[in-house]
Amino acid sequence: MKKYLLKKTMVIGIILLLIGTFYLPTISSENVKIKNENTSLDQSKDGIWWHLMKIKINHNMVAGDLNNFPVLISIESSHLGKKAQSDGDDIVFTESFNVKDILNHEIELFDSSSGKLVSWVKIPFLSSTQDTVIYMHYGNSKCGNQQSPEMVWDDNFTAVYHLDGVNYLDIKDSTSNNLDVVEKQGYPTFQASGKIGLCVDFDEASLNVDDNDLLSFTDGSNNDKPLTIETWVKYYSAGGGNNGIISKYANMKREWLLRKAGDDKCELYLCDDSIASTIWRKSSSNVNVNNMGWSYIAASYGGFENGNDISIILDGTVNNGETWTGNYHGMENLNEKMRIGAHHSHVNGWSYWQGLIDEVRISNIVRSPEWLQTSYNTMNEPSSFIKAVDANIKSIDGSSPFLNFIENHPLLFPIFKLLLQLL
Repeated sequence: MKKYLLKKTMVIGIILLLIGTFYLPTISSENVKIKNENTSLDQSKDGIWWHLMKIKINHNMVAGDLNNFPVLISIESSHLGKKAQSDGDDIVFTESFNVKDILNHEIELFDSSSGKLVSWVKIPFLSSTQDTVIYMHYGNSKCGNQQSPEMVWDDNFTAVYHLDGVNYLDIKDSTSNNLDVVEKQGYPTFQASGKIGLCVDFDEASLNVDDNDLLSFTDGSNNDKPLTIETWVKYYSAGGGNNGIISKYANMKREWLLRKAGDDKCELYLCDDSIASTIWRKSSSNVNVNNMGWSYIAASYGGFENGNDISIILDGTVNNGETWTGNYHGMENLNEKMRIGAHHSHVNGWSYWQGLIDEVRISNIVRSPEWLQTSYNTMNEPSSFIKAVDANIKSIDGSSPFLNFIENHPLLFPIFKLLLQLL
C-alpha cells in the first residue's frame, strides 16, 4: 500500500512538474513577450490570464476578404463580469488561446455588474470564405491596461468618434490624429442609448472639432482628395427640411457636408466656394424618419470633381440616386470647424439634426463596398456576426486547453499517456 501511494505521489509530482515547466508559461506572461504591431511588451510581472473565450467570426457576413478590419465584439457574459478586472483592463484578444501575438483592441464600454462588453478588435485578415477564430483572455488581477486604441484604426482613418462621452470634452477621436471635440453648440444630451453602445442625442445642437488640414479633402489649390464618411443616425421628426449630420460648411466657408436633404434622401454635398458651384449625390431611398429606426449612412468620394464620383451607401448597400455636377473646380481649405449634428447655410441659417447620432468615422480613402457592407453587418447584427461562448477553464468545444496543449505536443503526449497508465 505504501509503495502504491509513493508511486502515485511521484507520478502526480511529475505531472505537476510538466505542467509548471511546459504549460503554465504558455498561458502566463511570466516567460512570454507579448507582441503587437506597435510594441513588444515584457510583462514578466503581470501574472496569469486564467479564463478565455473563443470567438468565431461568421464568414457569411463578411462581404469580401479584408485587411486590418475593426470588428465589433459586443457580448454580455456574467462570467466575464465576475472574473475580469472591474474596468476590463485585463481583457486581451489573441489569434490563439495562448497569451501571445495579441490583437489590438479598444474597449468602448465594459459593465462589470452585467458583464456587457463593447469592444473593437483589429483583425489583420478577415476571410469571406472561412470563419476567423480569435480568443479573448481575462481573469488577470495583476496586469495593467491591455488596450491599444489608436492601433485599432488603420492609417486611412482620419477620425473616429464613438460619441459615448459624459460631456463634450469626453468625446475623443480614437485615432492617433487626436481630432477631439473641443466645444458644443446648444444642449446635446450625452450617453443616450445608441446603436452600438452610448451616443449623443442632438436637438438644435452640434459638437465641434477645430479646423485641421486633415479634415479638408483638398490640397488647397482646388484639387480634391478622396474621402469616406460613415455613421449611424436616428431621426425623430416627421421629415422634410435639410438636416446636417456632419459638415465642414458654415459661415460662408463652404467645403463639404453630409445631410438628410429636404426630400429625406441622404446627400453628400461638396462646394467650390470661390464660385459657389457644387457637386452632389443623393441616395435613391429615404433615410428613416419619424422615429422609425436607425439608418447606417456612408458616402464616399474619389476626388475626381464630378458628382458621378460620389457613392452613397444606405444600410450597407450602394444606393446611388440623383446627382449633380456644376461648374465645379474643387474645394478650398477655408479653415472652418467640423461640426457633428449641424451645418449652416447663408440663406437658411442653421440646420440641425433632430435625433441620435452614433459612431462617426471619416477616412481619407474610398472604402470599398465590401468594407462598408461588412462594417454595417458587424454593427447591425453583432450577435450573428460573431459567436462567443464562455470557456472558463474549457474551450468552446468542451475540451481543456491544457489537454489540447498536451495532445499537440510531440514529446509530452506519449510521456503523459504513460504517466496516466501508472496511476
